[in-house]
Amino acid sequence: MPRVRSTLPLLLGAAFLVAPFFAPGAGAAPRATAAPRLPAATDAVRRVSATVGEPTSIPLADSPARELRVTGLPGGARVVDRAIVWTPRSAGEWTAVVEAGPTGNQKVAFTTGASRKAAGSTIRRITLVSRFPARPGAVVAMGDSVAAGQGLQLTDYFGGDSCWRAGDRNYPHRILAAWAKLHPGTPTEVATVACSGFDSADLMRAGVKGGIPGTGPANRELPQLDWAVRANPGLVTITVGANDLHFDRPEESLHRDGTIDQGVVEQRLRSFGHNLAAILDRLLTRTDARIVVTTYGDPAAAHPEGVDHCRDTCFAHAVTDIVGRLDARIVATATATGSSRVSVADVRDAFVGHGAPNGIGPDALRLGTSLGRTVQGASAFCSIGHPGGDPWINPIDCVHPNAAGTRAYADAVTATFTATAA
Repeated sequence: MPRVRSTLPLLLGAAFLVAPFFAPGAGAAPRATAAPRLPAATDAVRRVSATVGEPTSIPLADSPARELRVTGLPGGARVVDRAIVWTPRSAGEWTAVVEAGPTGNQKVAFTTGASRKAAGSTIRRITLVSRFPARPGAVVAMGDSVAAGQGLQLTDYFGGDSCWRAGDRNYPHRILAAWAKLHPGTPTEVATVACSGFDSADLMRAGVKGGIPGTGPANRELPQLDWAVRANPGLVTITVGANDLHFDRPEESLHRDGTIDQGVVEQRLRSFGHNLAAILDRLLTRTDARIVVTTYGDPAAAHPEGVDHCRDTCFAHAVTDIVGRLDARIVATATATGSSRVSVADVRDAFVGHGAPNGIGPDALRLGTSLGRTVQGASAFCSIGHPGGDPWINPIDCVHPNAAGTRAYADAVTATFTATAA
């Protein structure tokens, strides 16, 4: 429904709005002895949209013999002159409940506050929806090192970017051309807020820089989720979960006999699923974006170095199992939203046969450097003395996609949003 802005338009539209909501049947002569028919409590919820920071007026009307009470209003909203006057302070969705009481006391004819309860019945529910200004051509890329593009440019290994972002080489930037084709005449841009080492909780809590200019406080950090909400982009991509399962410390997921510690893995998967569900819910209720969540490709070589008590095929099978369970949780959580705006870009099959190659040098050579602190232990996923194949994994850290693997992620994401284009 279009917004009605302030005084004169409100007064002019009142007669039109009163009739369908609160008046007697069309053409009926009003009777002084009878109160007009009120809509049933089961009437469809009315939705009103507004932009953060911009005032909006939502008319209310009823018989003079009816007291109205309005509860559930968000911050920045109040009832003035028989209307809800609302200047949204943040993005979100709220349901205001309009109740009709039995009294004709005009001094309290329009009131607000959850602490007051009307003696009458609910006559209308109004869903108030607020958004930051939409940027349909923008893409915000959330997630971890895979989305950031760690390892795609060597300067990252020596402190080039604290989040190890690879500029225009990461997969979010590789999808921009295809995204632009779906938005001719619309400015397009990518903001990579993804950061190496982040898990799903970090996306909601840990501050980073890198959001779309003008959508956040100047020279300040915001959590990745907040950057996405403030940008209200056309597309949000998410790659997260590997750090929730501590892929940089694979031995934590295994017993000393080489079997998977099911209790540890399942607890981490539950926590991850809960966080991802919360992220998706906030994006759905606070943005208009389409959301593409990726799975992960199995990074382990066919004959990986592995860890103590679980090497070669033991480690390969364990990693395949754990990555498969993580990917299944990603798919299930995305599907559980029930929203057509949420899709999954699945890279699992594409990475089969493209695991890590022979590692370049032992971890001991890297100790004491920023590179060593980042990739120590990662060579467990690489081979030693098993050349060949077509690896899509970086031989330096043995877990992150190389240029070919990054293209595979970009291709999967592009195919997903192209297939689901409205």
